[in-house]
Amino acid sequence: MPEVKAVLDRLQGIGVHVSIAYYASTQPELRRNFVVESKGKMAWDIHIDNEGNVTTSTMITNRQLTLNYRRMFAKLRGSEPRKVPPCRSKV
Repeated sequence: MPEVKAVLDRLQGIGVHVSIAYYASTQPELRRNFVVESKGKMAWDIHIDNEGNVTTSTMITNRQLTLNYRRMFAKLRGSEPRKVPPCRSKV
């Protein structure tokens, strides 16, 4: 998956904390390729084909949707919070 590796390398290179979960031990509903900002301001959903190529990617800023990504990330980390704090925007 050269495209995915390149993206992850770039994210790490600019200081983004990247976590990777082992596919075989991940619950089916959590088997997604995504990046979520820690405060829920944005999420990035990446679809990858069987050959490891990125087919589509979607940047998400809808608060309800990014909250779902934060919850998925918390489950993957094994630290699912009871309540995820709301995103506070300075707009």
